[in-house]
Amino acid sequence: MEKNAAGIPGLPNHRMLILSAFCVCLLCVSVSADYTIADLSGSIVRGHQFTVDITGNPDTAYYVWLTGTWSLSGEAYDEPPVIVANQANVQQDPDNGPYTIGSYKYYNGNGRTILDDVAPSSSLVPCTSYYALVTTDDSGQAVVAFETSVNTALRSYSVRVENPTSVNNNTLLVQQGGTTVTGGSMSIYASGSRPPRPTFPPTTVPTPTPTPTPTETTPVATPATTVPATTTAPLDSAILILALGAGVCAVRYR
Repeated sequence: MEKNAAGIPGLPNHRMLILSAFCVCLLCVSVSADYTIADLSGSIVRGHQFTVDITGNPDTAYYVWLTGTWSLSGEAYDEPPVIVANQANVQQDPDNGPYTIGSYKYYNGNGRTILDDVAPSSSLVPCTSYYALVTTDDSGQAVVAFETSVNTALRSYSVRVENPTSVNNNTLLVQQGGTTVTGGSMSIYASGSRPPRPTFPPTTVPTPTPTPTPTETTPVATPATTVPATTTAPLDSAILILALGAGVCAVRYR
């Protein structure tokens, strides 16, 4: 059986380790160490899940965690994404210990352990939810799902995959479909601003106008003013009177 540079059988000196993160964009970096750190490029809305696919050696265990999250408190709005519980081939320490997985001293950490690199336990989440030991299947494949919530801190995260027996000069790929970006890390952000509450014009309740009640008016009889008719004497009578007067005058002066 072929041995690697460290003398461990079954591990060839050159092996490809592929780390795929969905809901993120493609990023390819090369590292020269026996550990891998991938900046997950892209962003997701807080409250959603994302997955990390690992392709490595068959039936091999890898430590997986979001590195550099030790500065978060783990309390509301300040906790890292957590690993979904009860996944196939994903082991986690008990909430109250022993912390066998978390006690692993990672490469170039100056004696620091995984527990030192993740957020502490809080009233909401135990620290054991932030890391895991993932074992690949006989084809070298493994999937780790992370979930976020309203309490997830809004920031960028990098996933670290490490195996103490991994060979040097590994090539790391972080990919999603065919989309390619130049770099960056996955950001967790809140959903869009709450839309303003719609304003409605005040509802005007029409005040009913009282219908006027017709008043019955009793007509008052106004007496008609009677103008006495003027009687005009017939013309013949007037002529007769004048003639008689003239005759009287003529007799008197004789």
